[in-house]
Amino acid sequence: MLGKRGKNEGSIYQRKDGRWVAQMQIGWTPNGNRRFVTYYGKTRREVATKLENSLSEVNKRIFIEPSKITYEEWLWTWMETYKRTTVSESTYARYISLIHNHILPNLSKIKLQDIKPMHIQKVYNICVDKNLSGSAIKHIHTVFKQSLEQAINQDLIYTNPAQKTIRPPIRHKLVSSLTLEQQQRLISVLGDDTISTLIKLAMGTGARLGELLGLKWENIDFENMEIHIVQGLVRSYSIDNETHKVHHVSSKLSKLKTDSSLRTIPLTNYLAKTLKKYRREQNKYINTFNDNIAPFPDLVFLSESGTYLDPSNVRKKYANFLKEADIPFIKFHALRHTFATRILEANVHPKVAQDLLGHSTSSTTLDIYSHVLPNQKREAIAKLEGII
Repeated sequence: MLGKRGKNEGSIYQRKDGRWVAQMQIGWTPNGNRRFVTYYGKTRREVATKLENSLSEVNKRIFIEPSKITYEEWLWTWMETYKRTTVSESTYARYISLIHNHILPNLSKIKLQDIKPMHIQKVYNICVDKNLSGSAIKHIHTVFKQSLEQAINQDLIYTNPAQKTIRPPIRHKLVSSLTLEQQQRLISVLGDDTISTLIKLAMGTGARLGELLGLKWENIDFENMEIHIVQGLVRSYSIDNETHKVHHVSSKLSKLKTDSSLRTIPLTNYLAKTLKKYRREQNKYINTFNDNIAPFPDLVFLSESGTYLDPSNVRKKYANFLKEADIPFIKFHALRHTFATRILEANVHPKVAQDLLGHSTSSTTLDIYSHVLPNQKREAIAKLEGII
């Protein structure tokens, strides 16, 4: 039965099965046929309301043609088309991991056009309940915000629901570091071998493990007593286009991601002497490498076969040193925190600490290492004695 058509109402009619249908023409197909948007409902009022809303959007030029594409389908399209060539390989791999583990379990079947701010907010809340790191939640927010913004650019949605969410504040976890006494015990069990030297350099420069493994001899300026951090050893990945799974393939040298990470760190006399002695010993065994292995003699830290050091092997040997020094296990990255703790305890200005650590801002440094500053606060208040 054909329903009465009101002014600018489109076509409304009732089917034989009792359902109501509303249609609105939205254009033409390539072969000249008319294209319609169709709405279904149990009552005439229901479909008329949908039609009126659509006609209002058309008049405001904000109408988006209904689509069955799910957020999952769009997410992988966005990743492959817009992100794969614009971020580092490691960041791309991390995005994929976060999508699989934290985004899709909650949103995989929802249509792109049906996503609401509450759906995204629910994902954030779940991540907080799981004690996910602030950095991970920040990346998840980036995925939501950028993928949905691009959907707007492609006329798939009109507004970005991620803009209407409240992202949980980034709370830096209390970092762990070695006490001065533990640091001295660890140094006492270290030798002159490759990993011992690497550990000493980590404690004396605050450089990340990847940055140390990517260090070349040309990056060390013994005349001016400084090292230049310009690249790092990173994982290389392969992506399965069908399953969107990430597989670790190998390691490679890569430029650092941010300008703040590019930095120069002065060397102590102890570290300079340690590195010179280590280089003399390294030169002895470099000449024994099999030419077919394609060694990398320009790297400071090499495996016994002249290839990249495996980070997992470094961490295992480091754990053994901790055990030998009777120190409870603490992650290798804690050596970077130990360096930061020592320099802040020595009243080094936060801006200087920021530059040495390669942080983008000094506020980041203070946020992470605020627990180191109680003594400095007491010293500052003590200077007010007799004044107020």
